[in-house]
Amino acid sequence: MPSIRGGANSESPASRRKLGSGEALDWGDSVDLAFLPMNLPYTMTSEQVAEAVRVIRPRILYPYHFGNTDTGVISKLLANGPGIELRLRKLQ
Repeated sequence: MPSIRGGANSESPASRRKLGSGEALDWGDSVDLAFLPMNLPYTMTSEQVAEAVRVIRPRILYPYHFGNTDTGVISKLLANGPGIELRLRKLQ
C-alpha cells in the first residue's frame, strides 16, 4: 500500500499513514496532471497505475514508458472512474 506524508510536520511519524485499497487522498482538486510510468518489468502494471490514479485523483493522466504495454487495459480500468482524462502519446 502507498504511504503518504504531508503538512508542516511531514517528517514526523505521526504524519505518516498507510492508505487502504481504493482509499483516496483528500487533496480536493489540487492534482491537475499526473505522469505515471507503466511498463513491466521496470515500472508499474496497468492495474498498479489505475490504483495510483484512484488514490491521487488527477484531472489528467499521462502514462509514459508504456512501450508495448496494451494501453487498452488502463483505458478499461479507468472507464468507470471519477472522470479522469487519459492522454496517450505513442512516442518512439
